[in-house]
Amino acid sequence: MILVDIKGDDLSYLIGRHSETLNAFQYITSLIVGRELGHWVPMMIDVQGYRERRERQLRQMAIHMADQVTRSGRRISLEPMPGTERRIIHLALRDRNDIYTESVGEEPNRKVVIYPKN
Repeated sequence: MILVDIKGDDLSYLIGRHSETLNAFQYITSLIVGRELGHWVPMMIDVQGYRERRERQLRQMAIHMADQVTRSGRRISLEPMPGTERRIIHLALRDRNDIYTESVGEEPNRKVVIYPKN
């Protein structure tokens, strides 16, 4: 896998809203690299450590929301997010015995719902 971390001043415009710009940039770049090399190459592009920070935020949010579901006994729907972010939520909560998660909806509005187990 090729890892690229772009650093500089105020690069938030490269990330975009909900990392849409960054994901599109990564996709286009991987297409160009794949075409030049003649085969697909896995690639991850990050801007000033954004992806790591976002993953940490998503894990914390997932735990907080799962605790809230457990306390209230009611399901919670999270905001729509890309598949890579939904996967982080599912993985963060997969070992919990008191809740379960499910992705619902159609792209681009697909989201994770956290349900109480009982």
